[in-house]
Amino acid sequence: MNKHKKKKAPKPLLYIDQPDYDNYDQQSDDYVISPIEESEKNNNHRKMEKAQQRTADNEAKPAKKVDQVKSKRSNKKSFKEMSIEEKVDFIINLPQQLPRLTAEIETEEAKVRGLIYEKSENIIKVRTYQAPYKAEINLEDIIAITIVSL
Repeated sequence: MNKHKKKKAPKPLLYIDQPDYDNYDQQSDDYVISPIEESEKNNNHRKMEKAQQRTADNEAKPAKKVDQVKSKRSNKKSFKEMSIEEKVDFIINLPQQLPRLTAEIETEEAKVRGLIYEKSENIIKVRTYQAPYKAEINLEDIIAITIVSL
């Protein structure tokens, strides 16, 4: 017996004007080979070979990558480890796509909450949430800077 039976597509069920259809075979539309599919297969095969080569290379040199990752991380400090001047520069130089950080600046006299928006020599300018809404603070007077919210 034939393993692949021919499937006949059913006739459309409803038309406004019902035409007379002859029986037609669906076999002609079953399988199509196009040059695009063949080139994609070749590309996929090449990609697989490159991936296998990369994994072989990665297995041979794992120690170097780990050292590189550690060295990249060691260059970056966490916010807590930065000095006061580095914290101010970090907050001011954030990309414009990110929202401004609300910081709490602690001095000997008071604590000020607001957005640090400018630094000129030893003075930083802060937009506060309370009147007078602007404050100028000397960098030497600052004891600590903490980020309150993003």
